[in-house]
Amino acid sequence: MPSLNAVVLNGKTTVIGVQNGTTTLVGADVTGIRPVRPGDVVQFYAMGLGPVTPAAPSDSVVKTPSSLVNASSIAIRINNTPVQILGSAYVAAGEYQVNGTIPDIPDGTYPIKIEVAGASSPDNIVIQVKR
Repeated sequence: MPSLNAVVLNGKTTVIGVQNGTTTLVGADVTGIRPVRPGDVVQFYAMGLGPVTPAAPSDSVVKTPSSLVNASSIAIRINNTPVQILGSAYVAAGEYQVNGTIPDIPDGTYPIKIEVAGASSPDNIVIQVKR
């Protein structure tokens, strides 16, 4: 079952990685951390997204990212609103990266789900959106 890497900020479990020229944590009102905005490209990190090509050992350094065999079946939803998937890769031992654009949704803290091949991430992951 896939799971998103997350960090706890202000008691909320939050996904990490905003791609805006610099890496920023996605989160609550903490110094140096800001919520995502609609249109932000976010890097979602996950485990358990399935086989890759070319095959990569799970116990060694990944020198060249591999493609996910089932990349077309990956879906990310924020409060049931689809995230536009821009790309995905196997980037480190046991770790996958999926890049997506935050949809145009109102301000709020929402549940986030990543789904692939009939499996989905846990229900306790949230993301804060603020324009």
